Amino acid sequence: MGWNGKVSRHLSAYRQELFERLDCPALKPLPAASYVYAEWKQCRAGLDYHVDIGRHYYSVPHQLLKQELWARITARTVEVYFKWQRVMGILPDPERQCGSVDIPPSIRLGLAGAWIMPPHRIGRHTWDGA
Repeated sequence: MGWNGKVSRHLSAYRQELFERLDCPALKPLPAASYVYAEWKQCRAGLDYHVDIGRHYYSVPHQLLKQELWARITARTVEVYFKWQRVMGILPDPERQCGSVDIPPSIRLGLAGAWIMPPHRIGRHTWDGA
């Protein structure tokens, strides 16, 4: 019979009946995206246009030099906001212990499109020059 088949003494009704009458109409569907835990940190861009987030240094646009910024850190991303507008977002490398990360302007400004490293940045030995 179980718990739902028993009459509640103080409400004089079956638990299943109470659930269907009171709780079911109030239930809403689950959100499409799952909750992502994030930590926020207030920071400033230094003279080298980098912000320090957990001993990792991320570059931001030079216009934000000495400006008050907010960093949103999740398990998968680091985003930097200026006046609540995203100015930089990146997927950090978990293998990297500390150091600076230079981000291309297209990604730094949060613009659409992927950044592809040109062959001359990778090295001459990987580029046939064609």
